[in-house]
Amino acid sequence: MVKVTLIAIILSSIFLSCKPKQQYNSPTEDELNEVANAFLNADYSELINTTDSIEYKIIVASTLAPIFFTKQVNDCNINCYDYNDFFSPNHKTANFTQEDISYLNFQLLDTTSHLFELSGSSYFELLDADDLIKKKIPFIHLSKPYFSKNHNNAFIEKTYVCYGLCGSCTRYYLQKVDGKWEVIDTQLIWIS
Repeated sequence: MVKVTLIAIILSSIFLSCKPKQQYNSPTEDELNEVANAFLNADYSELINTTDSIEYKIIVASTLAPIFFTKQVNDCNINCYDYNDFFSPNHKTANFTQEDISYLNFQLLDTTSHLFELSGSSYFELLDADDLIKKKIPFIHLSKPYFSKNHNNAFIEKTYVCYGLCGSCTRYYLQKVDGKWEVIDTQLIWIS
């Protein structure tokens, strides 16, 4: 009887200490494309604003790829500081809070790619990443954007694929200001 009572106490303390899993809705295709397009236009704004036309288009992979993040935090042991260190070490502009962690985990666990739809830019061309790799054509590959719980903050990663010691990956933090997405911070992830 003592063993059963002890087991019941242990099990109830485990279940009561964990928050129930929240049900979230995934970001919509429109939201993913809105952030990706805003990022591309911001990242290449100098070129777009100073050139009427370019000889060659900037080649971008036609899919928004998932980020494979190895440090997911379960809802029982949330540590906001681990995530903030991951997202933007020593930066205060990332704007992801303790409340965002479960929602970020939910999004990071979704490993599906999404088709990228360009919105009205003649400077970019979308092509299949597998074909570009087979032909060894340099290109830009964007991750899916990942959102804060309130969908006012997001981050996206841009990888430059070039088949030599010229590749890089940078994480960009965006914030929705007056209904438009703006890049507020960057973080170099790797460079070759």
